[in-house]
Amino acid sequence: MIYGTSEIDGLPCQLPRTAPAEPTVAYPNPADAELVLEQAPGVLLTVYNSQGQIVHSGKSGPPFEKIDTHRWPAGLYYLHTQRNQEIRRQQIRIEHR
Repeated sequence: MIYGTSEIDGLPCQLPRTAPAEPTVAYPNPADAELVLEQAPGVLLTVYNSQGQIVHSGKSGPPFEKIDTHRWPAGLYYLHTQRNQEIRRQQIRIEHR
């Protein structure tokens, strides 16, 4: 677990750092061999290629997840995240160097 520091009643203490409030942040974009996802727990993740085929899916667990993209063809991909009834979409570009 990652900890941050704070003060309670003027005394220093360590507080656990939680996952991001936003469902998912994906970087780098464009990505080459690896895409890092920062997500809140319980987010459903699906990545589609430009033909609408699922290339990755799952439910988030740890606050940081790395997806190996080195075998994905270069091009546009679409990250769909769902948390409760909220669905978000993000465009991801894969560019191999």
